[in-house]
Amino acid sequence: RTISLVAESNPLSFGAVGVNQVSRRTVMITNTGNKLLTVSSVSIEGVDKTSYTLGTMSRMRLDGGMSIPLEISFKP
Repeated sequence: RTISLVAESNPLSFGAVGVNQVSRRTVMITNTGNKLLTVSSVSIEGVDKTSYTLGTMSRMRLDGGMSIPLEISFKP
C-alpha cells in the first residue's frame, strides 16, 4: 500500500511583486500513490505566511494518480 502526496513547483516563484500587488500561481497537488488519499487541511508555514493566501481545493479526496490544481496568491 502506497500513499504519498506531491506538490509540484518547488520552489514556487512569484517573480518581482510590488507592495499591495497580487501575484497568483497554480500548483498541481498529486497523489502519486495507488490508494485513496484524504487531505484534511492545507496550510502555508513560515515567517511570511501572512503574505500568502491559498485557494480552495476542488476535492479533498484524491484517488491514486489523481491531480488537482491549487491556487496560491502572494501579496507583500
